[in-house]
Order: sequence, then structure tokens, then C-alpha cells
Amino acid sequence: MDRCAYRWVDCPGSLYDTIRYARLAALSPRERLDRLTTTLVRAKVRMPFMKAGWLARNVEIVGQLGGARQATREMLALRTFEEKMNFVRNFVGIGPKYARNIWMWICTIRPFAVASRGTAA
Repeated sequence: MDRCAYRWVDCPGSLYDTIRYARLAALSPRERLDRLTTTLVRAKVRMPFMKAGWLARNVEIVGQLGGARQATREMLALRTFEEKMNFVRNFVGIGPKYARNIWMWICTIRPFAVASRGTAA
């Protein structure tokens, strides 16, 4: 099956594509909230109205940090556990559990080596 057939896959015209940071940052606050609300409702996300508000505020926070690339650079440059937790906890809707999970997700999506065992040399 084509990977673009899934709603949230990163493909042109997907739901994900409609709420990329660059697209949202270009909208007015009202348009941004409307876009997020519509997209979350279409995606059948739980509590879409509350989460749309959180995400709209988080787009503003990322903008204050200098945009998505600069925020990512700043985030990945953090060294201590406390710095990392404080950084992500500054975003609306992120509690202690998700603050830890975000860092686990970042660490597990990176490529890793798999050892080949039991093969003749």
C-alpha cells in the first residue's frame, strides 16, 4: 500500500502536511486555531478543541524561539536532564510524563546498528 494513503503520513496534501509549522506560522492566530481545530476533528483526535488551543499557543512559543529549526537546535544542545525537562515543559499541554516520552521518542527514531549473529565469516 502507498505510504501516502495514511492520513498522518508526511505526504503532500495529508492532514500532517496541512499543520506543518511553516504553514501554521504564516496564518493569523484565528486562522491557525481554525486550521488546527478542523484538522484535529477530521483526524478524530480526542479533545480536539482543547488540543487545538494548546497547539496554537505552542506555534507561538516556537516562533519566539526563532522558528522550528532554531528551536530544534536549542533543544538538542541541552545537556542535563533538568534542562531537557524544563525546555519541553514550557510548551502548553506537556506534563512530566510526555516530557520524558518526547526524549525517548527522539532517541528511538534514530537509526541503530543491528548485529548479525550466527553467520559464517
